[in-house]
Amino acid sequence: MRYVIVYMRSRAFRNRVDAAIVEAQLNKMGIRLISAKEDFGEGPHAVAMEGMLDVMNHLMNTLQGLDIQEKMRTKAVNGGTLGFARIGYINARVEFGGKQINTIALDEECASLVRKAFELYATGDYGLERLEATMADLGLAARARGQYPERPVTFKRLHEMLRNPYYAGWVDYEGKRYPGRHEPIVSQALFDKVQDVRDIP
Repeated sequence: MRYVIVYMRSRAFRNRVDAAIVEAQLNKMGIRLISAKEDFGEGPHAVAMEGMLDVMNHLMNTLQGLDIQEKMRTKAVNGGTLGFARIGYINARVEFGGKQINTIALDEECASLVRKAFELYATGDYGLERLEATMADLGLAARARGQYPERPVTFKRLHEMLRNPYYAGWVDYEGKRYPGRHEPIVSQALFDKVQDVRDIP
């Protein structure tokens, strides 16, 4: 008999269906799965206990996912930024009500370049390829993150940026739009002009 040892079953399987499929495949190969923290032994009672544990782990994962979704929805409704700070903004900590809270602030130098990209595109004289080259020359760059160094903003990122209402002060979540608490980089009029230019065949 060969063994596969995991720390906990919840670390190996995200739901009860995955657990059942993987264990069936392991059993066919004569391999026994052992949880270091949840070893119920062998036999039908052990199989039943493992199955109930997988069901409970599945339930907990589902409830945690729903809780995260609700927190994200509440944050969006209240104008909070979801995820990392966009290009032109930085993550910051400020004092509010005597407490330090996480928030989003303008990256002043980068924000001015983002605004410039919108202004140039709104003229109708700049396609995305030309805009990419121009903004690279002006110094617009995506911040270093993890293993990725600071780098020029690509054609694809510019396309996403120019159609993102976040830059006009909005937060989108699950198909709905909410007023953001962050400071807009571009006016609504400029944002709308850019969308009009993008829609031109």
